[in-house]
This record gives sequence, structure tokens and C-alpha cells, in this order.
Amino acid sequence: MNDSQASGRYEIKLQYEGLHLQEVRQWIHLHSLAFNPAYPSRRVNNIYFDTWGLDSLNDHLSGLGERRKLRFRWYGENMDFAKGQLEVKLKNNRFGWKHTYPVGAALDLAHHNWMQIHKTLQQHTEGAFRELVSVARPVIINSYQREYYIASDGLTRLTLDYKIAAYDQLLTQAPNLKFRIPLLNLVILEIKCDTQHDVDLASIIAEFPLRTEKHSKYITGMSAMAGW
Repeated sequence: MNDSQASGRYEIKLQYEGLHLQEVRQWIHLHSLAFNPAYPSRRVNNIYFDTWGLDSLNDHLSGLGERRKLRFRWYGENMDFAKGQLEVKLKNNRFGWKHTYPVGAALDLAHHNWMQIHKTLQQHTEGAFRELVSVARPVIINSYQREYYIASDGLTRLTLDYKIAAYDQLLTQAPNLKFRIPLLNLVILEIKCDTQHDVDLASIIAEFPLRTEKHSKYITGMSAMAGW
């Protein structure tokens, strides 16, 4: 792909009920790897795309180890005016990496319909990204607050996501940012480390004591929409 590519990394997501947010923060601060804030907390926003046959969703539900998702990501409290980048997130079990493509034009989610937004994306992408956009449709928008942490040795990173909101786009001609999908109040902790480093993931996870479950924000939002 004609883009920038993040190095491969191991990614493990841990899911907790929202009422445990302060506990999870305490576990991070007391962890033996001495995690400290890496960046200021910020709002993360995504438009998730899928094919008309919902291939990404079906691949995940069928249990395929190799999966791919296309999303447009931007940051900040403004949900109406989106200036950011397209990302293709690839996953092979716990090994993940992504390709990114900065989009030169902002998406006007408040005044443009999806046909106009789709045209903007096609006009400002090329190569493999343009091909992916050409067969994609928006299916969900989500937004959440994210905190960033890094271990004192610089080898392991954590992100902590909460205040998660999602909006159904499957049957809308223009972006829906008013009617939320009813979601459980969850806190998502993700552990990330580059594959070239020898990191004991089991020991890191062991210091987060509550029982956890696997989590995908895209799948969770789609499941809530379908009532699964």
C-alpha cells in the first residue's frame, strides 16, 4: 500500500464493567512495570466501513484468525467536522498491524450526506485505499475517551477507553450523530507491545486481577444494533 505502516505488535484487550474504571486506573498506577501517562487524554472518533456483504463482520463472527477492518479516524470533541486519516486494521489472532492514509480534506458530517462524503474520500485517496473505499459503505460511528500509558522501560503501552458511544449508519442517507445505539457501560484496557521485543504478556495481564472478556468495539456496536 502507498502509505505509512505501523510496525507489527501484539494486542490484547481486556474488558471490564464501567463501575471498575477507578480500580483499573489504580492497577495501572501500581503495576510493577511503572506505567506513566504517555499523552494527554483525548476523544477518539471512528467511522467504520464494511462491504455491502458485511465481510468484515462475518469474518469476525465466523472466527477467522485473519481479519481486516477499514475505518476513518479523527480526534477531538467535534463530531461534525472530521479531519483525519483512513486506517486498514489487520489482525491475525493477537498479532496486529495497520496501514494509514492521511486524508487531505475534512469530512463534513453535519451537512453532507454519505454519497458526498464517499466522493470526498475517493477524490483524496489513491491506490489500494481508493479501491477499498470504492466497495465500502459506512456501518457505524463510534466515539470514546482514551488515556495513554507507557511502561518505564518503553516496551509496553496501554490504552484505557471509556465513555463509549456508537451510532448506527446502516440505513441512513446522511451521518446519524443523534440517535445512539444502547451499549453497556464498559471500560476497555488494551495492552500493546512490538513483536521485536521479548515481553512477558502473561505476567503483565496477571496484575489486572478481574476476569475479562475479548472485545471489539465494532462487533459490540453491530451486535447491539442487531439485538444479539
